[in-house]
Amino acid sequence: MGRPNRFVIIARDGDEELVCHCPNPGRILEFAIPGTPLILEERLPGEKAESRLPRPGQAKTNWTAVAVRYHGAVVPLAPGRMNKVAGKLVLPGFFPSGTTLKAEYPVGNSRFDFLGTEP
Repeated sequence: MGRPNRFVIIARDGDEELVCHCPNPGRILEFAIPGTPLILEERLPGEKAESRLPRPGQAKTNWTAVAVRYHGAVVPLAPGRMNKVAGKLVLPGFFPSGTTLKAEYPVGNSRFDFLGTEP
């Protein structure tokens, strides 16, 4: 794996190099080293990046690095997806059955990641 800039990771699949979008522009130094196993997501056929210069908002790569395997754990790289993961897999175990969870709940000029309301 290589990282030419903070939004791109070069991954290897055998002899093939895959240019991947990195949704986490942080330094992630301990993860961005050669040999680190990645979990990649390929864009759907209608979402493929085009070979010409992309327009704003258009995909520039055909792959996204969504997570890395690190010391036996899966570490997500897509921070925007974490609320969905937490809302579906983690939080239901902390609340009584029937509790409704609302994501991105606005409060004044701020927001809560989740609001739980009892049945």
